[in-house]
Order: sequence, then C-alpha cells, then structure tokens
Amino acid sequence: MSLQFGRKYKIQVDTIVFDNLDVEFSILKTLKTDPNTLDLTIYNLNEDHRKQLEKVKNPIVQIEAGYEDNMGVIYLGLLREVSSVLKQPDWVTTLTSGDGEKKKRNGRVNKSFAAGTKLKRVLKEVAKTLEIEAGNLDEVIGSGKLIEATDEFSHGVVVSGQTSKEMDRLIRSAGLEWSIQDGAFQILEAGKALATEAILLTPNTGLIGSPTVSSDGILTFTALLNPEILPGKQVHVFTDLVSGFFRCEKIEYTCHSRGNDWYVQGEATRLNVLF
Repeated sequence: MSLQFGRKYKIQVDTIVFDNLDVEFSILKTLKTDPNTLDLTIYNLNEDHRKQLEKVKNPIVQIEAGYEDNMGVIYLGLLREVSSVLKQPDWVTTLTSGDGEKKKRNGRVNKSFAAGTKLKRVLKEVAKTLEIEAGNLDEVIGSGKLIEATDEFSHGVVVSGQTSKEMDRLIRSAGLEWSIQDGAFQILEAGKALATEAILLTPNTGLIGSPTVSSDGILTFTALLNPEILPGKQVHVFTDLVSGFFRCEKIEYTCHSRGNDWYVQGEATRLNVLF
C-alpha cells in the first residue's frame, strides 16, 4: 500500500476543475441497486462558476482523492441540485448528486426474444436500455459463471417494464448481483468479491481504532481515506482481535479540508478464502 502522506483531492463539475478550495464531502456507496450519493460543500467558488452551475443541465460530478502518490476516482455521477448562499465571510455552494439514479429511475424496456435465446444476450440487451457504461458486464457474462441460470430461454421470453426491475429479475436468476458504481455496471457472483488483490487493513496501513464484528458477521471499520476501498472489493483485516478477508458492502467517505476529517468507514461481510 502506498504511503499516506500529502492529502490531495481534485473535483470536476461540468468544465469547472479545482483542487485548492476548502471543501467538505460525504460519499455513500453500497452494493445495493439504490444509487450511490454525494453531498458536497464548496467554499468561495468564484461568481462565474457559481452562475455556470445554476444554468448547466445534468453535468457530471467527479471526485478524485487520495495522496501525492496514490489518487483515484471515488465518485462519479450527475449533479442533482445546487445552491449558493453568502454566509459571511464565505460563499457556500452545496451540491448533491446520485450515481446513475436518473437513468435507473427513467429506464424502460420492451423487448421480445425468440425461443433459444441465450440468457447472456438478453442481459446485455436489457442493460443497454439504461445507457450506462458496461463496466465488467461483458467480462462476467462471458466467463461462464451463470451457474444457477438456465443457459437459454427454450420458449423465448418477453422483458417489459422498468429496466432496473427487469435487471433485478434476470440477474437474480443467474446467481449474480448488480449495482452501478461510478457510472458503470458492476456484476458479482452472489456473495463473492471482485477478483482483485485484497487491500490490507492494519494499524500500519491506515486502520483507525479497533474494527468490530457484529453477531450477524458484519465487520465495521474506520480507516484513513483510501481510494482503493470500494464496494465489492476485498479487504484483509489483520489485528489482534479481528482477522480475515471481507467483502466491502457499504463505504462512506468523509472529507473536511478545513479540519482533519479524511476517512473511509465501511461495512463488510466475511469471505471464505481458500489458499
């Protein structure tokens, strides 16, 4: 893991890019199909930029954060609401955003597929109607991991209605889970993590305090902000009281550049890892 020195951020909203203003943000990301969300406060954005944000339609909001030698995108979504008020001596601009929420809410599908159509073709066609980046959709669907699904619809199938609900039905039938992460599909085998190296969490790599595990097996932890800790990723917790591999289910980033807040809080479930 990289050294955690020299905290940095970079925020882009529409064509406005800055990395030197005082900001506060809270980002909530989960493996659920509910949209990830952002609450962002910017201090003393200039007048031209404040006016630009009031007029622009559905701009992208992107936040990169981390350290001098390790920055990464921790949020990408469309602007939902924005307002600016003068609170002497500061102009305070507040923004909210949802990751894929408009496309998920408004997406509709009405397609018929002939007898013998493969499930993976149906999934890909339905996913297109959300107009969201494919993410790892092709990788997972093409991997032969649809182990719990009938490989094809022997009598054909009609997919009609709200796209997100039809995706829920099809994905569950395939023994998979789906969510939208930073404007792209993320597909996982049910209960499993992304096939990436586990992120080591110890007091020497940013873990703060003692993580806890609830009676139903949910790990709760706090660490210094790490852009690699995301929903679906594996973390390897190694302390005197808690040890093991876990899948991140819920992640919340908090930053207050005027103070000391620069954290990630997470909830995760234990994985059975075979060596």
